[in-house]
Amino acid sequence: MGRIVFMTNIDRQCVMLEKARSQLVQEGHLPNEGSVVFLSDSMIWNADWQQRFADSDIVLFSWMGMGRDTCFLKQGTEFLRNNKITHAMLATEVHPEDTLGGVTPKDRNTMRQYLSYSGIENYRNFWLWLNSQYCQELCTCKPPQQLLWNGIFHPRADKIFTDIEEYRRLYCQPERATVGIIFPRDEWIWADLTYQTELIQEIEAKGLNVIAVFSHWARNVELNAPGVNDSVNAFFYEQGMAAIDVLINTFKFSLTVGKPVDPKFLYNLGVPVLQAYVLLRSREAWQNSIEGLTPMEISCNIAMPEFDGVIHAVPIAGKEQMPDGTTKYQILPERIKRVAAKAAKWANLRRKANSEKKIAIIFHNYPATNSHIGNAQGLDSPASIRLLLERLAERGYQVDSIPPDSRALMDSLLSAATNDRCFLSEAMVEQAPGKVTSEQYRQWFNVLEPGTQAQLSKDWGKPPGDVFNYEGKLVVPGMLNGNIFITVQPPRGFGEDPGKLYHSPDCAPTHHYLAYYH
Repeated sequence: MGRIVFMTNIDRQCVMLEKARSQLVQEGHLPNEGSVVFLSDSMIWNADWQQRFADSDIVLFSWMGMGRDTCFLKQGTEFLRNNKITHAMLATEVHPEDTLGGVTPKDRNTMRQYLSYSGIENYRNFWLWLNSQYCQELCTCKPPQQLLWNGIFHPRADKIFTDIEEYRRLYCQPERATVGIIFPRDEWIWADLTYQTELIQEIEAKGLNVIAVFSHWARNVELNAPGVNDSVNAFFYEQGMAAIDVLINTFKFSLTVGKPVDPKFLYNLGVPVLQAYVLLRSREAWQNSIEGLTPMEISCNIAMPEFDGVIHAVPIAGKEQMPDGTTKYQILPERIKRVAAKAAKWANLRRKANSEKKIAIIFHNYPATNSHIGNAQGLDSPASIRLLLERLAERGYQVDSIPPDSRALMDSLLSAATNDRCFLSEAMVEQAPGKVTSEQYRQWFNVLEPGTQAQLSKDWGKPPGDVFNYEGKLVVPGMLNGNIFITVQPPRGFGEDPGKLYHSPDCAPTHHYLAYYH
């Protein structure tokens, strides 16, 4: 006996449950008849699976996500019900039919505790409990052991902190800006802490405090588990005020949509949230891919977090296979440094007086002609910018003048340098508020990856190229209004060579484009 089939679409759970099972088999505590199977959307229900299920003492499905419309799941669960084979669906969303598998509510709750509390000891005891409860084999096992749902991690500490005041006394200096980091509890449970360690060290090296918090995702009353909003409230506030200046989030998906959390908890915190991406594949696969992030990575790392009002950062780690068969995140060093630098800038910006802040407002401008500046279907972009200038002035930003209407704003902008070279005069070029010298640009260019340098040079010539190059200087169009720079987005380069728009999907942006954003 001991024929247990555990199927899951959660990759780390799949790997670690199999590791726990293999340990018990090698130690002689468990018969080698069970199995763990990764449940993918592409699995096909067939006679082999019918026989495998028919021979099982219990079949368990652990399903992350809302939908269960795969053919395998529908046909497999129907087969199990019709043949009265004991089974249970341990999903994030409970359906009425989930109670029809011959598993009592009490046992379902015990299963969920073992899996949700997580960790190798809970997984080992989960297998022993299943074998004793459903396979008629007497096994000695411990009940589910609850581990911390949230806490503060620091690589130099010999413990996890649950007391924020104790942590601040040991690792924070009151006069410094503070960066918060929030990451999944699962990564702490399995000691997958490489990117967190590197981020903390990079940020501290810049003279900032760091509070790195691991957290369970959504509040679960049944398990008495706090959610990510509870963790934010517990560790990122002091006397009712935000105690951090910027938050780095590495959770995938949205933290506020479709979860039992206060949907305004990030808004109430009132600090910038940087979304740093951990990849679903190896660093090499990402590095060699022409598309960069896959559609799935874009969905869970970029599109869905945008519901939370995040500011996008960059990928910081890839998922790598370890010698023992487990997977762990390994860092992208240059990207870790970039996120740390970005966090430091946002943290320092929060502490700067509004009168000292410099802001760029960039109008959409495609095609790159004056008639297309700020064009937007059904929207009045110039009016929006004029109103924005009013609000900025009210809040203490340095605004020299507020145009009386949209026309006056656009007349002022068009009297300065723009992307439309039909109207560009020598006087406009001379008076342009932004110019990048060839020497300045080459310094930036020389730190780029060799492959990137080669692609830029291949597509647009040696740096600094010819696009918007006037007497050895790359011109940045626009106008200054106090500390507010109103400008137009730089041309992507297709106007210089229209054929590239159709025939070169990997065409690099121009040298001018990079210089503009620098």
